[in-house]
Formats: sequence, C-alpha cells, structure tokens
Amino acid sequence: MLTDLANLPSYDARLQFAAELLDKTINIGIDNIILIAKRFHNKLLLAEKYVPSKKIQCQTTLFRVQTASEYSETIGDDYGLSTVKIEDFLSKENMFFVILGMSKSSTSPSHPG
Repeated sequence: MLTDLANLPSYDARLQFAAELLDKTINIGIDNIILIAKRFHNKLLLAEKYVPSKKIQCQTTLFRVQTASEYSETIGDDYGLSTVKIEDFLSKENMFFVILGMSKSSTSPSHPG
C-alpha cells in the first residue's frame, strides 16, 4: 500500500487513494474523509509554523486528572509536561502551578509527591 501511495503523482491523488481505502472500513463517504484529512493537515501545518510572540504574563495553572486515560500510554501521566521547560514559556515574575485532579473514588485532591 505504501508503494502504491508513493507512486501516485500528487498529494490529491494520494489523498483520494487513501480516502477510498479508508471508506471501505469506516463508510462515512470519500468526500467527508478528504475534508477531514485536509483540515487535519492544515492544523498540523499551522502548529508547525506557530511561534509564540511573547511569554505568558500571568499566573498559570495547569490541571491534570489523576486517573489514567488512553493517552497516558503515549504521552505519559503528566501529558508530556515533564518535557517542557517552563522557563521557556513564563516570565521570571510569574508563578507556575500544576494541580492534580481527583480520581473518581477520591474525595480530596491529590498532592504531588
């Protein structure tokens, strides 16, 4: 399948091929699949080109639920926050907080430890 895609002459031809293949499985319509794929592709392009113009100028609080989700396996229990250098995003005058959420069985907030 990858060879077939690579041999197609254009992005639109590859998109059409993939949409036809995918529609056999999810059956939502080729045009819908193409629309969704183009929108997602545009979001990826925007995210890749985005450069913040300044640092956050206020107190910042990030909330993280305590219970695991399907994404925990790929991005970690802290949603990848441990890989972020906070000083790159915040000015020195501001404070940064991470608050752990409560699990369904918990009645009080969790504290990092």
